[in-house]
Amino acid sequence: MSDGLKFSIRVQNNSQLVLEEFEKAVERALYAIGVKAVEGSVDAISGKYDTAPAVDTGRLRASISFITPTQKGDSGQPKPANAQAGDELTGTAEQNTVVVGSNVSYSEFVHNGTSKMAGRPFLREGIDKTKDQMQEQAEKIFKGQL
Repeated sequence: MSDGLKFSIRVQNNSQLVLEEFEKAVERALYAIGVKAVEGSVDAISGKYDTAPAVDTGRLRASISFITPTQKGDSGQPKPANAQAGDELTGTAEQNTVVVGSNVSYSEFVHNGTSKMAGRPFLREGIDKTKDQMQEQAEKIFKGQL
């Protein structure tokens, strides 16, 4: 028999801390996804992928931005002289969502086309080309590697 051997066991509930860290990871992942989506869309509108270039003044390209439920981000491109206040997206996104686009009045016509002009789906193309990178970044964030 062991004389005087004492020990204690303490059980602590850390579920709230785990939940808070998970929510932070979700926010970081959404932001990273937004950045990649904007990068891909800027590359697409510039003609890097299968979409024909759609850059004249650079205003539309510079306006491509994103919003998450808690943050906003832009293309990171230098703003052209004709950039206008309000070109970037406003508002908030729904929970666990990233909204990517432009508030430039003609962006929809460039993206989808008109009866006189073929569409240049720079948002769709840019997101499609970067979705694997988005997935990789999100996985690394949730694994604590980023």
